[in-house]
Amino acid sequence: MNDKAVRVKSGIYRFGTNVEEKETMDARVMDEQNGKNALIDLVCEWEGQRIHIEDEFKQGGFSIEDIDYIVLNHMEPDHSGLSPEEKEKIFIEVKDGDMLDLKDGSIIPAGTAPADDHGRLLVFVFIPNVHWPETMASYDVQEKVLFPCDAFGSYGRIEKDHYFADQVGPEGIAYYKREALRYFANIVASFCTPVIQAITKAAKVLNLEADVLAGTATKPHFSALEVIAPSHGLMWRNNETAYGNPVEIINYYLELASYNKGPAREKICVVWASMYGNTQRILPFILDGIDSQGVEYEVFHLPYDHVGFAMSSAFECQGLVLGMPTYEYALHPPMAHFLDLLRRKHIKGKDALRFGSFGWSGGAQKELISLTTERKRDPQTGEMKETSTFNFIEPLEWRGKADKKVEQLAFDKGAELARLVKQNARKA
Repeated sequence: MNDKAVRVKSGIYRFGTNVEEKETMDARVMDEQNGKNALIDLVCEWEGQRIHIEDEFKQGGFSIEDIDYIVLNHMEPDHSGLSPEEKEKIFIEVKDGDMLDLKDGSIIPAGTAPADDHGRLLVFVFIPNVHWPETMASYDVQEKVLFPCDAFGSYGRIEKDHYFADQVGPEGIAYYKREALRYFANIVASFCTPVIQAITKAAKVLNLEADVLAGTATKPHFSALEVIAPSHGLMWRNNETAYGNPVEIINYYLELASYNKGPAREKICVVWASMYGNTQRILPFILDGIDSQGVEYEVFHLPYDHVGFAMSSAFECQGLVLGMPTYEYALHPPMAHFLDLLRRKHIKGKDALRFGSFGWSGGAQKELISLTTERKRDPQTGEMKETSTFNFIEPLEWRGKADKKVEQLAFDKGAELARLVKQNARKA
């Protein structure tokens, strides 16, 4: 698994596991300094877990008997899912094993370093719904290290000896940012507002000097922060390079969190499915129309491309193309699943186009309208009104095999959508 104990800062060590079949990384941290030791988060349960964990502890010069505090930032199994035998062993060994009642700004001692009269301290801030209701972050005051749980995390396998963002270089950071986008879109997208609130709150409680205006975080300074050590993905630390600093991942998360309420990137996500090739045959004309306006796009063929990658693209793109035929008077099933995921993750506000063929009669368009319509109360009149979750242009439907007229219409529709995206997309 290429895992080892990694020194993060003085008295702070990272223990982790690459879950290779899922390409994710779980990181857990031991924080100690000449005194009490805090283990921040546990790991998920898997076969051979005990030997793996004990080996990593030994590499860092620790044993389970050295733990004084266990800090669970989050109760999800990948943070708290040790086997029953290991849990029993750990919790029996922890000294004074009472539960502590923590609140925002609560402090526990984690060492006796001469940083101040209190020694080393861990401070806690609750960041609910990032992405579970009980989630909190922990902060080492002396070393200025933030352990934000799932916040600022990413997918992506961590390579040996490349645990910090500044160790992977600009190309590596670009890769992990794409993985952070995929992680955010598939796990955190429903909680964009709590993400912004959490960053604002953490900066205030921990005195990290964020520049926050009217509930919307602009580029925060976080000048006091030395390291961000999330539970998944790379760690980000202050360094002498122009990349890999904590503020880089903070600003990226703020940008991602803005996509659900504001404009997204000037880019179009194209997701399609086809049964007999009639819908597929028109796709190139749509793409040529988009190309004619100089707008970037990504294409995903469901169910053959993984829906999680399509989700991440749809989340970051201002434009969305949905290509699908009618299937039994309704949406083609893989596309219905994709649209359901968009709804569940509250991904909305996209400039969108739907195209596709039908046989005896249509039906896909009717179900699409139903799935993308929500009822909201007008704040001024109090009346319930139906609104679309997407800004659709006129759809393109045809019976059977398309003719030259449909081909031209497809080009025109692609160009029309691209112009709309250029008009409405996020400005750099």
